[in-house]
Amino acid sequence: VGVVEHVRYDDLRREGRETIYFPHSAWEWTDLNYVIRSSLDSASLSRPIRQIIRRLDPDIPVATPMPLGSFMDRAMASTRFALVLITVFATIALVLSSVGLYGVISSAVRQRTQEIALRMALGAARRRILGKVMAQGLLITSIGLAVGLFGSLLATRAVSSLLFGVSPADPVTYAAFAAVLSAVALTACYLPAARATRVEPIDALRTE
Repeated sequence: VGVVEHVRYDDLRREGRETIYFPHSAWEWTDLNYVIRSSLDSASLSRPIRQIIRRLDPDIPVATPMPLGSFMDRAMASTRFALVLITVFATIALVLSSVGLYGVISSAVRQRTQEIALRMALGAARRRILGKVMAQGLLITSIGLAVGLFGSLLATRAVSSLLFGVSPADPVTYAAFAAVLSAVALTACYLPAARATRVEPIDALRTE
């Protein structure tokens, strides 16, 4: 009669395969699943559907109808739970990396307080010193991002079975995370650098 696209039958995360459809009147099945498309609210269709099937054959039992969205939510429940856990751990990792990055850069800036003060006393512009400190921090961040992206590409096989509708190497996802980490790195670089350039040169030179 016709040709349709491949159908995801056993698992939404697996690629679909070819399926053969038989006319209901020419084939007897132990049970049947009907998919009904309607512009009406799915909750209001349960009673009319039962009445129609009862008129066709009173001996046919009707299981509880449910919206297709609820069926898909149930099928993806385990995957969604795993992704929520991954998101929580990823958020914790992002916070820890941000705190660590801020601590490393802040400590490096404090160790160079006298050097920064001497440069400012000799006439170095505050903007130039601030830019140099941020450039060094962004260099460390860039190296970390490169290593992290390479590691995540290697780990795509481990999470590919949990993804649905998204490629494991989705460039938009990688770009979004790289942008978030870069913004965090900029903030972590700017705050200690700005604080160091506000120190009076004479006070910084007197401290050890």
